Amino acid sequence: MATANIKYPPDEILEPQTYRTAAKIGFGVLAALYTKKPDIFSGNFWFGGNALHACLNYLITAKEKDTNGVLQAGYDIYTRLKGKPFWWKDDYAWWGIAFTVALKSRSQLEYGPPEKNNQLYDNVQTAAQDCWDELVLTWEKDMPYSKTADNANDSADIRGGVFNSLDSDDNLKGRNSVTNESFWILSQHLAQLLPAETKYSDAADAQRDWFTQWLKFPATHPGKIGILTANGLVSERPTGCPACPGWYWTGDQGLFVNALSPTDPQTAYDIAGRVLTEMTDADGILHEFRTNYPMNHITDYATGKGIFMRNLVPLIQGNPGSKLYSDAVDFIKTNASAVWRTATANQFAFNWNPSAPNGEPVIPDHNDLVDLILQASGQDALTAALAVAPDKPID
Repeated sequence: MATANIKYPPDEILEPQTYRTAAKIGFGVLAALYTKKPDIFSGNFWFGGNALHACLNYLITAKEKDTNGVLQAGYDIYTRLKGKPFWWKDDYAWWGIAFTVALKSRSQLEYGPPEKNNQLYDNVQTAAQDCWDELVLTWEKDMPYSKTADNANDSADIRGGVFNSLDSDDNLKGRNSVTNESFWILSQHLAQLLPAETKYSDAADAQRDWFTQWLKFPATHPGKIGILTANGLVSERPTGCPACPGWYWTGDQGLFVNALSPTDPQTAYDIAGRVLTEMTDADGILHEFRTNYPMNHITDYATGKGIFMRNLVPLIQGNPGSKLYSDAVDFIKTNASAVWRTATANQFAFNWNPSAPNGEPVIPDHNDLVDLILQASGQDALTAALAVAPDKPID
């Protein structure tokens, strides 16, 4: 199938022959939602950053330029919404990571006259640094990790970590995994982009040490978990989440293996392998863990499967001869095919395998924002397949 003249979004449902064509069609729908309906993020700041990352992930993998203007649209969304007092701090990490991804791939993505392009990327770099500043202000060097501060099950004399919120009444506030994982990744990216500014590498090192202490925690506290659950997956926060006991999120698995892989690739491989066996159904399709699921945050956690898929690819590409690589390639193709099979008019679904028991719950109040969230998640699965098997036919 020729795809060069596909309209975004397509006027009719198209049947792609390969993961490449499917990813291109899916991106068209996502880019249209992102650039033409920016007001949907007015009450949901972080979704704009995550969806921008999903768009950039496709463009970088497909080696396409940003002709849809998603980076400019993202920057405009960010500048309009930043600074509101009720945004959680990890919201800024999602934006900062997306901006640093754009900066690291500038030569490929750039578009338009140089003067316009230069100003945009100058603005994006400043925004990425501002996002890091929002998080570093909550780094707690003196306060032990404790029940009162973090809703943890156990007090532990491990100091450090960043908070998603210091004043919210939400039972998911505190030094949870996603806030610290994303701050770690953002610090790593900025340290690579701006090596002379040592505060970024210092923060990355401090965050690595914090997580390392949690990885070692069970050895000195028999019967307790640290950052990993009993089945070897990343917990929602160190020592577990009291509001949702035993809960782990697909997105945390992806972020943690991404942040950990430069210094401890073996543990990162182990966690990724656990996802492939512990979080899939009998058909090999990825599902969100659903025991005690926090339904008041269901749209937040509907992003997770795509976030895992996005972060799995660079992990396995670093070791193409491993068993994890071959297993992951099969997993990626299986899930990307499932995303396409369950799409309706090129709109991706939450549950990628409705025939399996105990699938993801139905999201109430389906609207443009929900469509974008689900499209971004499914798009990351198709982009992963584009990376590892671009011209293979969809099963």
